Amino acid sequence: MYIVSGLGAGLVGPALLVAWLVGGFLAAAIGLCFAQCATILPASGGSYAYARATLGEWPARIVGWALYLAEWSAIAVFPVAAVRYLSALFPLSPLAIDVFKVVFVLGFTAVNLAGAQLAGGTQDVLTIGKLIPLGALVFAVLPMVIRQPGLVGERLMPVAPLGWGGFGAAVVLVFWAYAGFEVAVLPSQAFDQPAWTLPRGMLLGVSISIGFYLLTNLAVFLAVPWQEFVGSPAPLAVAMAAALANLGLPSVAGTLLMTVGALISIGGVNQAVMFGVSSLAATLAENGVFPRIMAHQNRQGSPDLALIVQGATALLASLVLHLAELINVAVFFLVLVYLATAAAAAIMIRRSPEQALHLPGMRWVPWLAGAGTLALASSIAPSSILLGVVLLGAGALAWGLEKLFSG
Repeated sequence: MYIVSGLGAGLVGPALLVAWLVGGFLAAAIGLCFAQCATILPASGGSYAYARATLGEWPARIVGWALYLAEWSAIAVFPVAAVRYLSALFPLSPLAIDVFKVVFVLGFTAVNLAGAQLAGGTQDVLTIGKLIPLGALVFAVLPMVIRQPGLVGERLMPVAPLGWGGFGAAVVLVFWAYAGFEVAVLPSQAFDQPAWTLPRGMLLGVSISIGFYLLTNLAVFLAVPWQEFVGSPAPLAVAMAAALANLGLPSVAGTLLMTVGALISIGGVNQAVMFGVSSLAATLAENGVFPRIMAHQNRQGSPDLALIVQGATALLASLVLHLAELINVAVFFLVLVYLATAAAAAIMIRRSPEQALHLPGMRWVPWLAGAGTLALASSIAPSSILLGVVLLGAGALAWGLEKLFSG
């Protein structure tokens, strides 16, 4: 949310708002596939379990690796995104940027190693404050629009000044912001009425996200001409500074507010993902997909080895890869997970039609989700696909070596 505006606007200009809509509709279709699978097969493991039940053991292993790597990639994105906002407020040297990334990853790894109670408490604190700056941005821009109604046409027209050639790449970037629903089904076996709860939860969650993302991005485009925040490391800070200046308030206050908001928001999501990824690694290790030692837990009940490995490797990725590369490779892994889940949903509906979700046209949703996912895949940078294949191969090699030495 805090970083995509500058990257996406450089590809399609104000048409980025359309990309947010397309990404949201695709997320809704894929989310319903997850809800359908979890309704018929409420088991731990999510996509791995669905693929195993419908596609077989080896496809399931690939999906399990891909799901882990997709979430692992996010851990590498967060320190890069956070330091971009910090650099907008305090110019940092290359060494200081690397030091910040190290402290960021080590700090959150330490919190998770301390156990679920501290991790959950930290998450609660970060969640409370992360939406306040975004709401403040929307309300700061509103007086500008009221006093200058012509601003809407001036800032949003033409819709695609750069053409539509970069639209697919823009959708890849914004889609990553919608990702995360794939882990919502992991505790589905604990739901009382999954057939009722899951599809409604998915649709409601995605609908809120679409509205939230559109409103915030619209505020960014109206606050300042899009050419002025293209490529900015902190596009929302640029927008907030301009909105406050228009109100006669110090623009530096806007930069400070959005920087603090970005750090809180990014930190909060990072905290949740770190804990979830380590738990996923432990589950996959227990099922023989990862080396079994990855399931080891410390006295606090945290999967300590999984946390240390994911922290060290994600830190290395954040130091050597660029932001767009990390997002693209994360979406590549998600594409594999989503295609497998859409296929599993179609197979499950055919096998158990009486358990199909009671939604109009549900039998066609997996096909729509699969087609949309393939279209998304066609816009991923080839270099990111190659990197993703290499990482999948490394996972297969690690599993093979573990089997060799343990057998």
